Amino acid sequence: MSNIGQIFKDEILRLSRKEVRTAIKNLTAAMQELKRQNAFLKKEIAGLQRQLVVREAPNHSDAESPASLPQEKQKRLGASGILKLRTRLGLNRQEMALLLDVNPNSIFLWERAKSKPRAATRSRIIELRAKTRTEITAMLAEKKAVAVSEKKAVAPATATAAEQEKEAVAPAAAPAPAAKQEKKAAATAPVAKQEKKAAATTAKQEKKAVAPATAPAPAAKQEKKAVAPATATVAKQEKKAVATVAKQEKKAVAPATAAKQEKKTAASAGKQKKKTVADTSK
Repeated sequence: MSNIGQIFKDEILRLSRKEVRTAIKNLTAAMQELKRQNAFLKKEIAGLQRQLVVREAPNHSDAESPASLPQEKQKRLGASGILKLRTRLGLNRQEMALLLDVNPNSIFLWERAKSKPRAATRSRIIELRAKTRTEITAMLAEKKAVAVSEKKAVAPATATAAEQEKEAVAPAAAPAPAAKQEKKAAATAPVAKQEKKAAATTAKQEKKAVAPATAPAPAAKQEKKAVAPATATVAKQEKKAVATVAKQEKKAVAPATAAKQEKKTAASAGKQKKKTVADTSK
């Protein structure tokens, strides 16, 4: 009885767990959907806050001067502060990187709090806080003009350097005139031609001398001719003997097959007689 009670308990637990799982599945799906909606709403709120900061920035740009702020607040500079400063000034990462003379990827890392700016760049960022949008646009125009002029100055210098390298490499790669003359003299030398002809003739003579030694002897040929018809006749005789043996075997088998056929015919005739007798008796 104790075993039956334990079995009932285990079965009840199994069924209850099954029901709980089916109920929790729907709840987990609903929870995941709510989490997604919450994340989406957070993103929307963050975007709206940025737009609000950008719209309110011109009205409060004069009020938020570094002279009015306390000294400790000016020195504070975190990831959110750099992002707010960039959005207030209406700059993208590349423009801010140009103003600070840094890589745009570094600004991305500062805003994500994955790295911190150095002391020199930190002081530059603090200086940017004190400036208005008009001053920032003027600074950007100057920086861009300087960058364009530097590119124009660097381009011809690199082109001339490449041309000089090509000119320096070309004569080194070209063959020397003395080497060319030596090759022509060697090619036109009559002695070399004569030596080549002599070597070719000696090679031909050697081949001719070797050819008869390698050729088969006439006696061997005659032996082959004499043996060939003998082997052919032997093969023919063997074939004839095999054919005659096969015919004799067939002839020996033929009477046996005839006796079998006679037995079959006699058996069929006996059956027909029995049938006729049976019909007449009926």
